[in-house]
Amino acid sequence: MDADKDNPASWRTMESLGAVHVKDVFDDENATCVVKDYEIDVDESINANTSIYEPLIVKTISRK
Repeated sequence: MDADKDNPASWRTMESLGAVHVKDVFDDENATCVVKDYEIDVDESINANTSIYEPLIVKTISRK
């Protein structure tokens, strides 16, 4: 995953969900700016944050 370096809301959200910052690179192909690359263990993040997000998922599904 990556986020523009100038978009702290995105990369701080990833960090809060357990993403690990790998490197900063200049993306001249897609974003034409410096991006922060991250790795995240999705299963670990889901397990660590289930109590926060499960009620939101249930609520969203119930509205349909």
